[in-house]
Amino acid sequence: MTTATPTLTDTEKIKRLPWLITGNVFNILFVLLTFEGSVFVLYLDSLGLDTAQIGVLLSIIPFANLVAPLVTPLTSRFGLKRSFVTFWGVRKLVMSLMLLTPAFLGRFGSGRTFYWVAAILLFFSLARSIAETGGFPWRKIVVPDAIRGKYTALNSMSTTVASIVIVAGAGYVIDNGSGLNRFMILIGIGIAAGILSVISYAQVPAELPGQGRSARQGHLASMRAALSDRNFVLFLLVLGLGTLGTSSLISFIPLYMKSQIGISEGVVVILSIGTYLGALLTSYLWGWTVDRYSSRPVMQTSLFMMMLLPVGLFILPRGNAASAPLAMVVAFVQGVSTLAWQISWAHYLYVGAMPEEKSTAYSAVYYAWAGIVGGTGPLLAGQILNMTAGLSRQIGPFRLDNYTPLFAFAITMMLLSSYLVTRLRSNQPTSFRQFAGMFLTGSPVRALGYIIRYNL
Repeated sequence: MTTATPTLTDTEKIKRLPWLITGNVFNILFVLLTFEGSVFVLYLDSLGLDTAQIGVLLSIIPFANLVAPLVTPLTSRFGLKRSFVTFWGVRKLVMSLMLLTPAFLGRFGSGRTFYWVAAILLFFSLARSIAETGGFPWRKIVVPDAIRGKYTALNSMSTTVASIVIVAGAGYVIDNGSGLNRFMILIGIGIAAGILSVISYAQVPAELPGQGRSARQGHLASMRAALSDRNFVLFLLVLGLGTLGTSSLISFIPLYMKSQIGISEGVVVILSIGTYLGALLTSYLWGWTVDRYSSRPVMQTSLFMMMLLPVGLFILPRGNAASAPLAMVVAFVQGVSTLAWQISWAHYLYVGAMPEEKSTAYSAVYYAWAGIVGGTGPLLAGQILNMTAGLSRQIGPFRLDNYTPLFAFAITMMLLSSYLVTRLRSNQPTSFRQFAGMFLTGSPVRALGYIIRYNL
């Protein structure tokens, strides 16, 4: 008598997806208030650190992804979900040490405080990387491919609404508070939200025994196979160039708005609402589009849209009443374009580049590579800003400063990435020209109407 192999049906997976989205909502609150976004960059600036030091600190978290290939066999044996939930909780405990930073700064000064913060981020990042080494293949298993685009869009809408609320509150706290205490309040709230995210993730089904796991002896062989997969390697190159362009630019936008455009810290934080609104209003559109027309045309569209961001930042008026409203418009474009990029490359990774039966090994390679390019972006940006700190020249209505070379670098990386997207393998015939033609020829309103009617 043959024992039936247990399976986790799509119906069972879909039933528990609200818990996954709930965990993501609490997690984004933790992320925005502790180690990513405008609040964290302004916090580091308040510690008296220069752009080179800030770039180093911002690079620690993604560089820690390099441990992924080393710990993948261990997370596979320990369990994908169990590894994720356990170390997702550990990182919250490590981040709580950040609450001691004001006392450390008062006693030892900003020089040693840099190393204190770096040590916290290092151990935090290692726990995060171990968790996500299990988390990526686990999510690949628990989210059905047939609805992955819509799930990503619904998840983005939920996390975006939460982000808008928390950013508005954070901006109020920063504008009405003083010193480091205002940042400590926000970090404390973020840690509490992070604990709730761990509790929520624990309610999502685990993978079945043996599912998504590689044999220990075959793990390195599976990783070598991933690196010999031409299309997967090309995808990593596309993702790497795009990430270098976006991460180097976005990391220092808060300081650019504060130091060059002349916007207050609280308003700088609130500008993120424009980014989230742009993402919220278009998230379901992008999710439906990648499911319907495939990832490649959306990846190209998003890269071209993201090139508008450094251009918009460069031409922003400085130090007048129009600066903040126009900066909000730029932030809106950032939200529309970066979300389209994230949804499209994530869809291609899970559906077009990474086979499910080899997801653990492929995820390890992807995660390590994402760490390299994700860390290199802010590290390079910090060095560029530091080396060109003396650049200041007026050309007509435009001012060249140390951010101008950074803008040029970002555009170059995005152009190269958009070119290589055309070389990726695609299972659907829709090209970028055909996709853009829906909106550039005929009736754009009618094209949008078809999309809306489909979703309703």
